[in-house]
Amino acid sequence: MNSSPLFDYQTAHRFFAVDCSTRAWELMSKPNRTPEEDESMVLQTVTSYWHWTQRDDATPTNLSEGLWQLSRVYSLVKNERSAQIFAQKCLDLSEKNDVEPFYIGYAHEAMARAALIRGDHEQAQRHLLLGLQALHNVTDNDDKQLLHSDLYEIQMRLP
Repeated sequence: MNSSPLFDYQTAHRFFAVDCSTRAWELMSKPNRTPEEDESMVLQTVTSYWHWTQRDDATPTNLSEGLWQLSRVYSLVKNERSAQIFAQKCLDLSEKNDVEPFYIGYAHEAMARAALIRGDHEQAQRHLLLGLQALHNVTDNDDKQLLHSDLYEIQMRLP
């Protein structure tokens, strides 16, 4: 019996990293998810991130994005602890690897959002301001608008 797979592992990791992330995004955008969809969204995001960690071409930017998505998904399902853990990992990785300001801004957005869901308005405000500082260094207009929109959403939820 041949135990060799009929596929290339790196090709499979590339496919599933992106496919699972895309499917999670679709659920993240859905306004009224069922509990089953919430569970699927979390599982898709975890699976996507794991596949990114297995890719030989994954960059710190790719991993930052995956960690951000994990934090956002856990924020959406109100899992305060996991939202905070992955936001902090995102920020640490992003700062350590000097990723583009857009990703630094989103790392702070994740930290602010995680703080907001646990009711820590002081930390949410702190990371909102740091995210806005990073926003000033974003050069792509579409990226700038996207980050601004998410930071503004957090700002509107603060007292």
